[in-house]
Amino acid sequence: MARRERGHRGARRKNTSAFGNVVLWARPAATAKNLTETPLGHAAELASRVDGRYCWSFINFACSGGVEAKRPAPTADHKKMLLRPDVEVYSLLGFAFCDIDFGSSAPFFGRPSHSHARA
Repeated sequence: MARRERGHRGARRKNTSAFGNVVLWARPAATAKNLTETPLGHAAELASRVDGRYCWSFINFACSGGVEAKRPAPTADHKKMLLRPDVEVYSLLGFAFCDIDFGSSAPFFGRPSHSHARA
């Protein structure tokens, strides 16, 4: 049964039945030239900007209709993707994604994966 939890935008119902991918997949990209010519402090400063507001901006964008309007290009070809999980869980059915907290509150929503990756 879902329970009420106070979050970023007031009271929300927790989705305890969802499982699948983590909502936000941050995929950094840089050229070798950029990495060798830019001091390490620059990369550390950029990484420090990724906070709760940054993650919520992705959720707000997804809920605003911007995805359909802008049609962003995928960053990975799902036909060539390999399954490389950062967290290995043997049974996702018993894993409580709604209780995960990466420091900026629990996940906003969850949905089954649409990518076909072979385990």
